[in-house]
Amino acid sequence: MTPRTRGGRLMIAIVAGLAGGAALGAVSAAGRGSGQGGLSFWLENVGGLWVAAAFAVGAFSRRRLSGLVSGAVAMVGAVVVYDVYGQVRHGLAIPAEGSAPSPMFHVRPFWLIVGLVVGLVFGALGGWWGEQPVHAWLPAGLAGGVIMGEILALSVGGLPHPMFSSTLALVQAAGGLAGASVLGGREGWWQAAALALAVGGAIGVVELATGLPSRLIW
Repeated sequence: MTPRTRGGRLMIAIVAGLAGGAALGAVSAAGRGSGQGGLSFWLENVGGLWVAAAFAVGAFSRRRLSGLVSGAVAMVGAVVVYDVYGQVRHGLAIPAEGSAPSPMFHVRPFWLIVGLVVGLVFGALGGWWGEQPVHAWLPAGLAGGVIMGEILALSVGGLPHPMFSSTLALVQAAGGLAGASVLGGREGWWQAAALALAVGGAIGVVELATGLPSRLIW
């Protein structure tokens, strides 16, 4: 692959990341403040969709470096769109902690950093998977395990909100395991599934011991 071809693929990956991140942010913000449970509450508050999106953007790029860059762009863009679009819908900016709402748009730095980290890590994992290495089950199992682990952490920690849907929790957990198995390939599906279960279980154990994962999520 020539440098020009690599540069073109990277630009396509970045554009795809921007588009995907903007769509993710808008969808997640659509139900914010609606007071409704179910899917709206899920899209607003649970991070598994963001992990899956970063992985998908990275997989589209089909290279680890391109995945790292495009994943970071996608997740930072998603945070910006989530905050700004949500503020447009509600007519005011998100207030800083302990302050009154502001008429100016406000993007929260903490969640920008979280989005950047999620995008870098899972975008790179997706790019690694997209290269179709012999051990493709590794990135698939790691991503699927984190998606499952979020649900285990919230379940072990006690589902913290009356609008939190147990049905959607099961869907996400099953989706993380099934996704890892499918992406692990014909020969590596069982390794991907085993790794996903191990990673998810480890997150659950950490939650039991420290309560940290659920505090990070919520």
